[in-house]
Amino acid sequence: MYKSLAAGFGWIALGCIVAGLVHVRSDVVVERYALGEATRHLAKIERDSQVLRERWARATDPVRLEARVRAELGMHVAKVEQILK
Repeated sequence: MYKSLAAGFGWIALGCIVAGLVHVRSDVVVERYALGEATRHLAKIERDSQVLRERWARATDPVRLEARVRAELGMHVAKVEQILK
């Protein structure tokens, strides 16, 4: 009788261990998926950031700024006699 009872507890313990391992494996899969999503999101943010840095560099380029203010605002470099002293 005790042998069958011990064997029953053994099977129950083995079942609990297997269930625990399945649960842990499931958690690992979920975390890997979340890590993959976060990695893809970070890559997109880095690409967007690079695009914005390039836009900023173009927008603040002195040569481009001067050409733009001349074309759009009609501004020009002041002559010496136009400068107040």
